[in-house]
Amino acid sequence: MFVPLFGGTSANGGIAKVSLASPATPAIEGVVTLASPVAGGIANAEYLAIAGGYIYVTAGSESNPLGASSTVQVVNEATMTLVGSPLTVPHSPQQIAVQGNVAYVTLFDATGLESIDISNPAALQALQNLSLTAGSQSCHPIPVAVQAGIAYIGCFSEGIIERLDIANPSQMTPLPDIAGVSSPQRLALAGNSLLVTGAAPGGQVYEINLSDF
Repeated sequence: MFVPLFGGTSANGGIAKVSLASPATPAIEGVVTLASPVAGGIANAEYLAIAGGYIYVTAGSESNPLGASSTVQVVNEATMTLVGSPLTVPHSPQQIAVQGNVAYVTLFDATGLESIDISNPAALQALQNLSLTAGSQSCHPIPVAVQAGIAYIGCFSEGIIERLDIANPSQMTPLPDIAGVSSPQRLALAGNSLLVTGAAPGGQVYEINLSDF
């Protein structure tokens, strides 16, 4: 099991590798500290996705300048060492999902979704930063899940699930959204269903039949 470590305001966070070989006595097998995003800056691990032997981590930061302090960082799963250099992304990256050679990162403050080429984990390449604000409707995204060429993005403040066609991750395009989902915080795909946990007071769980969309 891999656990993101927040760190704090004076030290970088990181990722802990925990062995569950003995469930009654889990043991930490390794810890890697994230790289500072800018000189003197602090990186805090927010969320992670694992693919192809690598851990892709969204690293939020309130260090100045805000426009250059948030990153996506890569860790080798076997050696628990950082790979390559951090990729700078707009402020407030949240969750990350991987499909094939592309990672998708939600950006809360920037109200967007960024697609990233991860075919070379040591040299990540940004593909597209798509604004999720259209007309009078905005989206402050937190969770993201991908399946069969479609990305599902939970707009936390707006109470909707946005859908994007990601067949071409460099030219993502909007699809009709799913309304009436209060404060979506986590998404999971199970067959033809989208499962959503909501952070509204009291908590809610939604099961959405994707055949209806």
